[in-house]
Amino acid sequence: MKKLSLFVVVVAVLFSACGKKDAVDPAAMDKAKKYNQVIQKGNDPADPIHGAQTTFSYGAISGVAPAKANGIGYLRTFADGSSIVTVNVNILKAPEKTSYTVMLKNTATNVMMEVGILESILGDTRHSVELSTKSDVRGYNTVNVYLGKVLVAEGTLKEVRK
Repeated sequence: MKKLSLFVVVVAVLFSACGKKDAVDPAAMDKAKKYNQVIQKGNDPADPIHGAQTTFSYGAISGVAPAKANGIGYLRTFADGSSIVTVNVNILKAPEKTSYTVMLKNTATNVMMEVGILESILGDTRHSVELSTKSDVRGYNTVNVYLGKVLVAEGTLKEVRK
């Protein structure tokens, strides 16, 4: 009898795990695919819209206590003078009716520039934002992530030399 009960429990657990899959919005998938579409041509990366990449900066992003977060930020500049900033952060979902805002800070001038609102395409802890601008923003090398007016994560971008 115990073996039959164990069998029934195991079968019930297996069937419950075979439920319908989480639905992912196709538009969200298209948006996810647009991130980091730099194409390698020979030794120099190139963007299909902006042309040859002239600089690349990246850096780790860490939570500011008591917030727990980790991630990475990228800054790419291109021959046409434009820049693309990409920030990927693992952080708890923002409370209802709030959001995480990503800002870049120019350390030489203390000027702040908004990158955008972190989005979680799958509704979990993985968040991303990307900003494409026609300006060269190389001097903006500090990444700050805010929940409202509270700093919850930060990092510094460092340029990689060829």
